[in-house]
Amino acid sequence: MRRPTRTVSAFTLIELLVVIAIIAVLIGLLLPAVQKVREAASRAKCQNNLKQLALACHNYEAVAGTLPPAENKYENKTVSPEVKIENGWAVYVLPHIEQASLGANYKISLDWGHPDNLGVIQTHIKAFQCPSAVPADRIDSFVDGSKSYTAACGDYFASKGVKGKDLSNPSKAGCRDASGNWVACLTAPAGAPVGGDDDDDKGWWAGAFGKIEVKYDTNPTKNKNVNGAVRLQMITDGASNTLLLSECAARPKHLRRGVEWTKYKDNNPAKGVEPNKGGGWAAKENALEIHGSQQDGTVDKFDGDRKGGPHVINVTNEKNIYSFHTGGANLALADGSVRFVSDRVQLPTMAALATRAGGEVLPNDF
Repeated sequence: MRRPTRTVSAFTLIELLVVIAIIAVLIGLLLPAVQKVREAASRAKCQNNLKQLALACHNYEAVAGTLPPAENKYENKTVSPEVKIENGWAVYVLPHIEQASLGANYKISLDWGHPDNLGVIQTHIKAFQCPSAVPADRIDSFVDGSKSYTAACGDYFASKGVKGKDLSNPSKAGCRDASGNWVACLTAPAGAPVGGDDDDDKGWWAGAFGKIEVKYDTNPTKNKNVNGAVRLQMITDGASNTLLLSECAARPKHLRRGVEWTKYKDNNPAKGVEPNKGGGWAAKENALEIHGSQQDGTVDKFDGDRKGGPHVINVTNEKNIYSFHTGGANLALADGSVRFVSDRVQLPTMAALATRAGGEVLPNDF
């Protein structure tokens, strides 16, 4: 007796292609959603990092009486060999971000790039890194004559204020009026001289982080003894209206609107490449004095000797705020709060936020 024959149904080639096409469409629809969720998580983690760093600065201030200095510099040219010691703000907050053992191994009496400090500054610390900035484990390498070091990078910079000296000077500033004429980008605070440089005493353009500098020179007239460290009480514009820390991601690379570019010293290739300093989280240059830029990211030395411009966020990571977040960047304010600020915000508003005692009033919709 014959067994009944089973008929096996199979996909035709056309059916298989249709299934593949449907899967491809579904993946195409799903991928942006996954990327959006991932970026939202990275942005939230970035905000949390800034929150922890802001609180660490407050804890340091409670102990030391001032916020950490943006840069602590000691220089003695009267001895041989000459002594030069520089330290950035971040090394001072290590004990306050659960890095006490690492901080204990850092020798503040030596330069941040000294061989004895390399083990510390080469350590990648997640609290200093935005998850959206890639690659995560960037290294900043520096060679200058007999001095060289490698340092783990960070994406958060202390606020030193704004470069008001040039930006308030109509003959230097890179802003235009509606008719296309060159004009000042900023209006100097009441009492500040036009073109006047930063003034830590009155805080014309100074930010929440000041500078400490002691210098002994063979020419005594060049000696310095400056203590510009800032107490929270000195932030007279209000802690909730003053920038403390901001994103400035991807250094030591130079970026303009997401594209890497090469900067030459004095814009002259014959003079060699100029690095975007401050990539290392421990670097003395890990502090930001906002300059503003042109739409294309140009900061200085264009159209004669013009500097800066109206754009501040996500245009360039050279002397300006920069993140890998779509639409803006995260900022920590001096009261410890963290805000996501639109990249449409222009220089005058950011200058009002970056200065600690300029007396400016922020727009109601900021």
